[in-house]
Amino acid sequence: MHLFIMRHAEAEAGIVDASRYLTQLGRQMATSRGQDLKNWAVQPTQILHSPYRRAVETATLLNQAFHLPMQEWDALTPDGNVDQILNGLVEYSESIPLLVSHLPLVENLCYGLCSRSPLFQVGTLVEVQGNSLFSATNNFQVVRTAISHAS
Repeated sequence: MHLFIMRHAEAEAGIVDASRYLTQLGRQMATSRGQDLKNWAVQPTQILHSPYRRAVETATLLNQAFHLPMQEWDALTPDGNVDQILNGLVEYSESIPLLVSHLPLVENLCYGLCSRSPLFQVGTLVEVQGNSLFSATNNFQVVRTAISHAS
């Protein structure tokens, strides 16, 4: 199974966390990441994203390069539960999902699958591959990482 995990692109500072918009640089990051991903050997077939505005915007802009089905997934909020997400991903085992979410969830999810996690800066995209979501050992490996550098 292949899976992509992405942290949302750069967002404005704000008091209401769920309502933060992407910055101009963040919009450019998300669009560029979609174009970059088109050149990877494996590409997503479905995008699942957090309901938070910055994740929705990131997913939407990235998806301009693909025009894939998108689904809002409440479990992908910053404090989401890794086990709940893994259980939910069973439904997508025949597809290649791209998850767009937040810290600390993206790092926790990557660590839960691979026993390690890259540093997820804003706009970071990680491709992981493994045999089973429910193996007794963490059988997934990081295949590729793309990092956006905010200014």
